[in-house]
Amino acid sequence: MKTKFLLVFAALASFGLSAETWTDDKGVEWTFQVIKEKVELISVAMPAAASGTLAIPATFAGYPLASINSGAFKDIAGLRRVTIPDGVSSIGDEAFSGCTGLKSATIPASAVKLGASVFKGCSGLKSVTLPDSVTAIGDSVFSGCSGLESITLSDNVTGLGDNAFSGCVSLKRVTIPDSVTSIGAGAFSGCNSLTSLVLPASVVSIGSSTFSFCLELVELKIPAALTSIGAGSFVGCEKLATIYVDEGDTERVKTLMHASGLTDIELNAMTFKEMIYRLTVRSSNASGGSASGGGLFGEGMAATLMARAKKGYAFAGWFTNKACTRKLNPEGCDNREPLVEYEMPEKTLVVYAKFVTKADDKKALKFDSKTKKLAKTAAKATAGAEFALALGISSASLPTITASGLPKGLKIDAATGEISGTPAKPGSYTATVTVTSAAGNKISQKVKFTVRTPGWMRGTFDGVAYPGGDKDPPGYLTFTVSSAGKISGKVTYKGTAYKFTSAYKAASAKEATFAPSVKIGKKTFKPGAVTVYRSSLSGLNRVIAADDEDVFLAQKEVPLVCRGAPLAGLVGKTYTFTKATEDSGLTKSKDKLKIKFADGDVVQISGTVKGKKVSAFTAPLTGVGKSEDGGLTTYELRLDVIVPAAGYYRMILFGYMIDAGGGVVAEEVEFD
Repeated sequence: MKTKFLLVFAALASFGLSAETWTDDKGVEWTFQVIKEKVELISVAMPAAASGTLAIPATFAGYPLASINSGAFKDIAGLRRVTIPDGVSSIGDEAFSGCTGLKSATIPASAVKLGASVFKGCSGLKSVTLPDSVTAIGDSVFSGCSGLESITLSDNVTGLGDNAFSGCVSLKRVTIPDSVTSIGAGAFSGCNSLTSLVLPASVVSIGSSTFSFCLELVELKIPAALTSIGAGSFVGCEKLATIYVDEGDTERVKTLMHASGLTDIELNAMTFKEMIYRLTVRSSNASGGSASGGGLFGEGMAATLMARAKKGYAFAGWFTNKACTRKLNPEGCDNREPLVEYEMPEKTLVVYAKFVTKADDKKALKFDSKTKKLAKTAAKATAGAEFALALGISSASLPTITASGLPKGLKIDAATGEISGTPAKPGSYTATVTVTSAAGNKISQKVKFTVRTPGWMRGTFDGVAYPGGDKDPPGYLTFTVSSAGKISGKVTYKGTAYKFTSAYKAASAKEATFAPSVKIGKKTFKPGAVTVYRSSLSGLNRVIAADDEDVFLAQKEVPLVCRGAPLAGLVGKTYTFTKATEDSGLTKSKDKLKIKFADGDVVQISGTVKGKKVSAFTAPLTGVGKSEDGGLTTYELRLDVIVPAAGYYRMILFGYMIDAGGGVVAEEVEFD
């Protein structure tokens, strides 16, 4: 660190030693003292402008920092986060008390002693990591930490001091390890968010007022080793209703609780449940770490499992067999977390914590060959249809899987790596899948997707457009929809073809929208958002494209439901229209239009219109009606006849009646 002024020396009369104060480049004043080649941090003065994160210096004047003096950071409200360096073994009383803005603190593995009230009144503290080296939680260490929600103690802690967690009103969960033998007076007094607590089998004594005014405490597990409960331990615990005890231990526990101040009436209102289901918690690899949380449990009681990895190892999940092939899946919990609450089933159970080295995990972490191919060969999906893709991922630990760049509507399961959902928009996409293992290793893989339009949308649509409004004859409209959602087509209007392209904005299983723009002469024709949708009409499934004002109309036919026998009588028949009605578009002498039924639902059209020859083409029929009366069935079919060169568009209605045997008994054809 840089200094802004010379060191200031101050005599400490009580020790006959000198303290040295210096200011770093943030304006923080640090006062140190060197005793026998070891440094003690005496005090810290932190200006408001320097509020935030502080990293305590690991050395001073060439000597290592060994301890933090009592009250060194006391009442520094602007301190948000602090990192205590390795080598510090002792943290004095009230070292950080009153630091109301402190949110997290990292304590090194070298720390052995935490003084009384070290974090007292740190109301903003939400998380703190205690190393295995800390063997006792002193008096009032976390007292008044009103923001603290959960804490996990190491397996080496043997006792909780008086008022250790008193006034921690947000504390919802605390895991007390099997190593704890005593719990001090008022240790959890006023923890009114705490609903359930398991006292491990090692606990022998509970001090006075230990759980007083834990207003939400509903259930408590009391071990067989417990021999004394202090007076007033359950004062104000109005919701305490269930006490779990070892098998056959009910009367003894009632006697202890009666001695603590509970009346016979209160005891009779409580339910005492015997713990008859045994949970055994083990490490699958003792050299990799330890696991705790086992014991006897009652029906429906929650067990808190805790795993602690040793240096060089990482926790890799909870399993129900030593080979670690069967995952434990606590309801509502992630078994990849080292701390989970597990609702006990009605049986004896053995649970294993898995630990792996980072090196071993790195070797095992990979994608399978099929997943790697997805970087070149795209996975195929359909817009509007459900999609699922299971990625092949292996790891020695339980990984967390994320993905960026997925098609809209798809998501990835963080635990299994399955990509699923309903993609909305056709197109080509490339996503990046990242796998991060519990051991901290990471790999990434590109995954390509091709989202196609639904099959019923693809193909050629024919219809009409009205760029001149209702006064002029319509233009012949045709366009093709590709599997990628691209649209290309043209409007033939007054003998001139005008091309256009577009693309779907979105597609679902039932419809899609696009916005074509056609420039006709000097005017750009924008019919607005056009919707393509499936329609069922009188037994016919049709795919129709239309805007709100029916200015832009087209359809793509799919086979009639009523195809086959009912229409068989029409196959091969030809009808010629020469009559020039007022609205037929045919001239009086020269024109004729020939309609031939090729099979049950397709016709061939040829002839002459307005003196111009119509090139023969094939078109499907549109079913518009069906009725039955007295054994006779009447069908009404509609045929759209479009002659682009002649600017001709007419609709022919063809009606016919068949008897029960399928014979045609009446026919009628007219122009509309």
